Amino acid sequence: MGLPSKITLIRHGESEANIFNRLLDSGKIKSAPDFVKRTPDREVKLTPVGVKQAKETGLALKRDQQADIDRLSFDYIVCSDHTRAKETMGHILIEAGMTSAEVSIDPLIGERNWGDVLELSSEQRAHVKKMRKIDPYNSCMPNGEHILITKLRARTLIERLVRGGYENVLIVSHGEFIESFISEICKMRTEKFKEFFHDSQVGDIKNCQVITVLSEGGKAKKIHSRNFFYGIDHGEIGIPKEKMTPSDLLAETAKVQGFLDKIPEANQEEEA
Repeated sequence: MGLPSKITLIRHGESEANIFNRLLDSGKIKSAPDFVKRTPDREVKLTPVGVKQAKETGLALKRDQQADIDRLSFDYIVCSDHTRAKETMGHILIEAGMTSAEVSIDPLIGERNWGDVLELSSEQRAHVKKMRKIDPYNSCMPNGEHILITKLRARTLIERLVRGGYENVLIVSHGEFIESFISEICKMRTEKFKEFFHDSQVGDIKNCQVITVLSEGGKAKKIHSRNFFYGIDHGEIGIPKEKMTPSDLLAETAKVQGFLDKIPEANQEEEA
């Protein structure tokens, strides 16, 4: 057994939290009102734009001839238990004509926990987000979830898909869970994760981004990233290299700048 021949991952549509976080980051809102803080992340809803994105994605999947998704022969459909994900899945399936589809709801594929993000100042939020780009696997919001834990959750789903013997899977989840899923499929080390998700357009997972993982012989071979709402199609790309040679290891680590030579006392200690 191996991976399904095709796994289609879709991020939920634009949510109220997406809008609110942009307002916080821009400084248009200085702090979160108590009623926002009291709202569980699981209960955040789609905006009208998010609903439109989901509906257009469903229609696009229905008419998509190129990848044979128009047959919509998914043998396993699973959705995060967050409200915005369930809304997205419902609109997609209805617009795609799959009104009798059976959907599994799985809390394990929910959003990454952002902890006390709403308690932070704009400066603190900016600092943590900067660190997440520098060291994504080991940085998180205070009392939040490290992406390594999100990756473990993604690995659990991948193992279930392998055991299930599925051929065509549809998943609606969240941006950072999808990042974690793809990074696990591709066995991405930190540097490759940064390069793919922070420094390339292909790894920019917008609302209702559709990412298809194509496998042959049970092994992932290609990724196809599209967004029907924004008219984006990055085409198919090969799975990044999984393993490194000893020379690869040294070449990559040579790019990292040490800090000890900037400390005069350390140089004196070394001479002694």
